[in-house]
Amino acid sequence: MIKYTSYTIASILKEAKTDDSFSYKENTAMAMESRDPCVDFRLSMEEMVEAYGLKNWECLEKLLTCYLRVNSKKNHGYIVGAFDDLLVHLEFVASNSSFSSSAATQYFFTSPP
Repeated sequence: MIKYTSYTIASILKEAKTDDSFSYKENTAMAMESRDPCVDFRLSMEEMVEAYGLKNWECLEKLLTCYLRVNSKKNHGYIVGAFDDLLVHLEFVASNSSFSSSAATQYFFTSPP
């Protein structure tokens, strides 16, 4: 699990405030109540990753920044937790897809004696 300090979150937000090329301006933030905010934030982040094809760290960091900017500080813990889960999920998917594609080329067949 990745550990985020308040310094890290603050520095990401500070950098984002000076960035005029804010990536997700065309999206709409929706207010909603949730029984499990961490799950809801993660599902939302997964949708953004799929919709925009986000794969590299810089894009994912901008996504995190977006969520932190539009939500109050009381939600930042849920957001960071959801982001951690998202990173683990993306790594798992990437490692499984490379494993299955390389494993498929490793099969050998022999005829019975």
